[in-house]
Amino acid sequence: MPPLVDAGYRVVRLDQRGHGESSALWPDYGSPRTGEDMIALIRHLDEPAVIIGHSSSAAAAIWAAAGEPALVTAAVVIGPFARQRELSPLMRFALAVVTSRATIWSRRYYPTMYKAPKPADFATYVRALQANLREPGRMAATRGAMSRQVECYDRAAEVRCPLLVVMGSRDPDFSDPAAEAAYAQRLLGAHTAASVAIIDGAGHYPHAELPDATAAAVLSFLAGVVDARAGLSTDSVVDAAVALVDDRGAAALTLAAVAARTGVAAPSLYKHVRNLEALQQKVSCRVTTELAQALSTAVAGRAGLEALPAAAHAFRNYALAHPGRYPLTQRVPDAADLEHVAAGEQAVQAVFAALRGYGIDGDEAIHATRVTRSALHGFVSLDIAGGFGMPQEVGQTFERLIAALHLSLTGWRKDGSTIGALVEWDPPRA
Repeated sequence: MPPLVDAGYRVVRLDQRGHGESSALWPDYGSPRTGEDMIALIRHLDEPAVIIGHSSSAAAAIWAAAGEPALVTAAVVIGPFARQRELSPLMRFALAVVTSRATIWSRRYYPTMYKAPKPADFATYVRALQANLREPGRMAATRGAMSRQVECYDRAAEVRCPLLVVMGSRDPDFSDPAAEAAYAQRLLGAHTAASVAIIDGAGHYPHAELPDATAAAVLSFLAGVVDARAGLSTDSVVDAAVALVDDRGAAALTLAAVAARTGVAAPSLYKHVRNLEALQQKVSCRVTTELAQALSTAVAGRAGLEALPAAAHAFRNYALAHPGRYPLTQRVPDAADLEHVAAGEQAVQAVFAALRGYGIDGDEAIHATRVTRSALHGFVSLDIAGGFGMPQEVGQTFERLIAALHLSLTGWRKDGSTIGALVEWDPPRA
């Protein structure tokens, strides 16, 4: 459970009838009854769920998925007894002995089902298990819970949700665990998507023996299930992120916020973006491309005095139309992100095109571009932040900024001279 909770999923545990903290005495047991209890719990929670069932509860998960397909999003079955066999008289006697006494079950039989190193709290858990099973009715419930599994697997053709079969590679309940898992996949996958995860080195309790490996398999499966239901893709994740910054600003861009907007758990996004930094880069690539296209369109067929105002107005118009996403156009592209690098280069080339009318090229074009960009970015940043409080019309001020840039570019020194070489400058003395 903890890895799933840490990954952002809501996890609810169901104790079978007569098990754990549930009431000890019930009139009826068996996998179909457990499946019905699963559905009752899902109805109580008032939202569809993914069921994870272990051992005999795996059969119950199949029963629930077959009976209420609208309520079961997917199912994970761990160590399922999908191939029901008739037990020999000797095996029936052995099972009767094992389930006859709490001490035999908890102290003799249960520990043998673990093949990987046992959890650190295993001894404490076994003592609590033995104490619980000594309560009146508990061992009868243990025997009853294993019954009627074949009825559940007989309904395999009714299951429509995706399934994951998880099997410990050393599960002692099966002579060939991998073959048993493959059989379960064929049976359950005849009418729906079914996959298998073999947990290397684990016995009958892979989720307790090797929780990290088991959780990784389950989380990978869940990510695919969520993507399929939500129609999630990298583009749709970026769409949601852009819509988020439009509504709430660039500072609000977090994985949790995007997950909430797309209706998934945050871990489901990791299939598409490795972290928040990667998401920010993808959004920046998207919006930089938009701005670059606007600039390129504005300067096409223009030069000099015509090109500069066109580019400047395209720059400001984009920022005013998209104040939330605009700040992300100023992010430096990751050199490994070729699409983002190309978008940034397109924007720079649009400014270069405007500068060519002034006869500025080479290194001086870089310096002139930086000056122009700094002036425009500073102005529009103040503009969208409400930084111009005086009553004079802001658009007229922007026209004067363009005129100032034009004068500066017209007199640009092609030899790289700085202002100190152009005017007499006598700095004040203290």
